[in-house]
Amino acid sequence: MINLKIRNFRVVKEADIEVKRGINILYGPNAGGKSTIIYALLATMGIGVENLKRKPVLAGAIEVVHGGSYVRLSMREGRYSCKAKDMKEPYELIFGTSGELPVEVIDGVQCYLKFWEEVGVRRVGYMFGDEVVVYNVGGSTSSIDVDGESVPLRLNVWDKQAWAQFTGKPHFFDGLYRSISWLTDIRYLHGGYALKGDKWTPMELLSYGEKKTLALLLVSKYSDLIVVEGFEGGLHIDLALDLLSQLEDKIVIVETHIGVVVGKGFERNWNIYYVENGVANRVSSLNDLLKTELIQKEAELYTWVVGG
Repeated sequence: MINLKIRNFRVVKEADIEVKRGINILYGPNAGGKSTIIYALLATMGIGVENLKRKPVLAGAIEVVHGGSYVRLSMREGRYSCKAKDMKEPYELIFGTSGELPVEVIDGVQCYLKFWEEVGVRRVGYMFGDEVVVYNVGGSTSSIDVDGESVPLRLNVWDKQAWAQFTGKPHFFDGLYRSISWLTDIRYLHGGYALKGDKWTPMELLSYGEKKTLALLLVSKYSDLIVVEGFEGGLHIDLALDLLSQLEDKIVIVETHIGVVVGKGFERNWNIYYVENGVANRVSSLNDLLKTELIQKEAELYTWVVGG
């Protein structure tokens, strides 16, 4: 388990979040701060996704703690510090705060590599929209050597050539076929085709939900921590819940706007936070969930649909 503390970073005013092994859900309305929490965590790993790099970071503080080790970044004070388990003294860096402050300001690479290694995270799978990519802690895109060829772990679910490349080497998915066949009716993947029942179907003809499921399962094989923005896009609620259940052995952080996912999460002991107006609060019970404004709006909508 890690503790993530964020103060006045972008739209997030205050967030104290425990990230546990298994499913961690950030639930709330648009522009509430869910994505910013994700970007703050990635920044402590030296990972600067494009959404984070678009704007300067001129204020705020981020801290992630595991046991007695930590990574801290205070933009307002212009200070970065990191202490891994075997270090007698923390690594300290003072930097200027004028002008734009890109994510690459984080130095002390060996320190935060050691910190995240203590946590058990060396590679991070990130999904935003239609694209998945596996990053090494430190920011580079992870690659796998297959038959002497280095294949970057990056995939857009609509990219026919990318699917052909990954399914051209079926062992990319070895160990995943039981989950794949349980979640879909796909038995095998090869050469840009999926075996559904007794029929080979081109990957481009699979549904969006099927392709997204395959992409996330692929990421799960090569990642220690998985982060998904807009998780439910293209997924039926049953498929979304079943897919998350297949990822519970990893550290998974999911951003969602759908209260049904959150409600079902209580049955499965998932870790849930409600994020709105830049503040994150733990949701410990269904009563807590029912008090949130977003779930009340959803309930009104469902009532209107059923009653209409």
